[in-house]
Formats: sequence, structure tokens, C-alpha cells
Amino acid sequence: MGTTTIEAVLVDLEKIKIYGRAKTINKQKNYGITVTERLRYSKKHGVENLNKIVTKVVEKLIEKLKEKTSTKEIEKIVLAGNTAMTYFYLNEDPKIYEKEKPNYREVKRKYGKILLPCIGEFIGGDITAGLVALNFDKFDKNKALIDLGTNGEVCVLNKDYKVVLAASASAGPAFEGGGFRYGMPAMDGAIYEFSLKNGYKTIGGKKPRGICGTGMLDIITELYENGILLPNGELTSFKKTENGKEYFITKKISISESEIKYFIDSKAAIFATLQTLLQELEMDFKDLDVLYIAGGFGKFNIRKACKIGLLPKVKEYKYVGNSSLKGAKLCLIEKNLKRAEKIANSTTVVDLVNSKKFYENYLAARFIPHTDERIFE
Repeated sequence: MGTTTIEAVLVDLEKIKIYGRAKTINKQKNYGITVTERLRYSKKHGVENLNKIVTKVVEKLIEKLKEKTSTKEIEKIVLAGNTAMTYFYLNEDPKIYEKEKPNYREVKRKYGKILLPCIGEFIGGDITAGLVALNFDKFDKNKALIDLGTNGEVCVLNKDYKVVLAASASAGPAFEGGGFRYGMPAMDGAIYEFSLKNGYKTIGGKKPRGICGTGMLDIITELYENGILLPNGELTSFKKTENGKEYFITKKISISESEIKYFIDSKAAIFATLQTLLQELEMDFKDLDVLYIAGGFGKFNIRKACKIGLLPKVKEYKYVGNSSLKGAKLCLIEKNLKRAEKIANSTTVVDLVNSKKFYENYLAARFIPHTDERIFE
């Protein structure tokens, strides 16, 4: 249950067979694009409207999947979502900004459905599911997970200390197309690839409707590599409009200088969060054996992510797509559900709000690629 999209998969546990997938927009967006906006709405108006929307969407996806088989009843349903989404589904106040908070780390059950345990206020069951899928309870390697969702979460595992740290990057919805006039999720018609030489490509080969997260990444990298975009986010070639300086991808779809700077701020938050967690564990980028990139944002280009300073240089990268859905699927089996509980209870949340170290790292990362380019050599 993502902030931007909700996705489901139907599994036959006996045959170990996937019967189908279904995906749709989370219509809660009418109450705010970000989690923070929806939390503000819930504090003022309650969670009832948010609950009705998410439960209705989930039921529709289940019915859609049931149509793909002769199955009339589904034996078990596992849901994974960020903390706010989890509690909105339960029709309960997440109480994220209050002193007395619910027990986020326990498995919740409602209407025969299992909601995976959250790790903290801003580290939800979707991250727990991802950590299950990527075996963060096996201390065999130094690992990191960056989940580029509507908020952005980062987890780091130190195999020697046998510790997992997690933090919310507060990056905003840029990597899922949010916050841009022509931004959209990675769905049909979204521009996901761009070059000055070959133009753009859209998901499904459809008529361009907007730009998804990887499209933004491609466009910004291409403009930077060709001298059209300066390290501070200023355009050198542009069309002046009522929105300021704009670069047009099609006759109707463009990206403005202010939107580019917003994207740079978002990538800086992700990079600085990873760097700060590594420093907390007395590690450097070179100490990571593998860096996992998760998110449903289209065709992800590792080289371009490194080029603009979103990702550091590490030994190995792995793009894992929707790790939350993969983990939720695994938790249909009881032993993996127990693993999810253990992971949620043993992961330490690091609050970066008042961290001087994080703030310094963030300021240094607000350039393309960074103020210290040696990190990417």
C-alpha cells in the first residue's frame, strides 16, 4: 500500500505460482500528495475518509485478481504499507506527532487480513517487508537499502556489529513523479527515458502523458552532461514562461528550473541519509558489499543516478523494484511473518531531524553531483 500507488499479487502457495498482478493509483492523493499532508488532514478531519478510500481500493484489487482464477475465496491476505497507510487502513489515528503512540512493531489483523509490523513512526511495514525480501536478518554482508518511494527510507546493515539502522530521508515524492507539474507515477504514457540525440521513450509506448521518477533522473542527467544544466541547478538553455525558466521535452511537457532544484534537494536528502547512517556505524561507502535500490518508478539507470550524485560508488548495486510487494508475498508463509516481527523489533531508528552531521552532509550534496566529487570516482 504505497502513498502514490497500491499494487497486489495473487499467489497459489501450493503450486508456488503467481496468477496475476494488479496496480492502481492511491486515490488518497486528493487529501495530499505526501504522507505529511495526509497526516495533517487526519489530525483535522479524522481518518475515516482516508480509511474508506484505501479499504475500497484494496478490495477492488482483490476482486480484480480473483477474476483471473476460478478461486472464489482467498485464504490469506498480507498488507504492507508505511506507518500512516497501515493505520489509515485500520481506521486508527497513527498518533505520529503525539507522545503516546501505538505499538507500531506488532502484527495487526483486521477483517482476516494481516498488516505487517512497522519499525517506527516513519519506517513502515513496507520497509519491514523489503528487509525480509532482502534477508536483512542474515548478517552475511554489509548491506544498504534505499527505498525511493514517496518519502524515501534508508536502511544499513553492519555484519560485524549485527546491527540494522533505519531512517526516513524526508525526500518528498520526487522519485515517484510527485511535486512536478507534469510528474506522474510509472504507468502507461509516462516518459521514463530521455536523450538529446534520440528523444524520449514512454512506458507502454503510449502517447506521452507526463514524466515519471526515472524520466526526471534521465532528463536532469542528460541536461547536465550536455552543459545545459549547471551544478547548482541553473539552466543555460531555456524558454522563459510564467513558470520561470523551462526546458521542453515535448511541445506540451516541460521541466522548470525550480522543479530541477527540487529534484536536486530530494536526491541530496537520500544521499545524506545513507552517508549519515554509515557514519553512525563507523562505515564508509567502500565498506558496503551491496546497495539495493527499491521503488516503483520505472526503468532505473544506476549510471545516471551516480552521475548526478543520488548514489555513491559502491562494490555492487542491485535494483530490486517493489521489494515491499516481494516481502509481503513471502510473509504469506508463517515462518517469514515471524521473521518480519523479529526484524521490526530489532531494527534501530535514527532520527535525523536535529542531526548536525546529517545537515552538513545534506548541504554538501545539494549540487550535481556533490561538493566532493571524489566520492564518485
